[in-house]
Amino acid sequence: MAAFALSAAVTALAGGLWAGMIGFIAPSDFAFTRSIDLLAAVVAGGPGHILGPALAAAGIEGLHILFQP
Repeated sequence: MAAFALSAAVTALAGGLWAGMIGFIAPSDFAFTRSIDLLAAVVAGGPGHILGPALAAAGIEGLHILFQP
């Protein structure tokens, strides 16, 4: 229960910072492919670790930037 509450608090903080930076949040900002990217980061980094998914997410985002048209 504590992990759920902590993750909800961190997510709320991140959402608030995102809204402040962007100025407007639309559902199209969070497409299904974005969810798959986050899931891939957890799978690639290992779900039992903290640093692994963070590094995997950075790597996946780096690949997105590298392969943009």
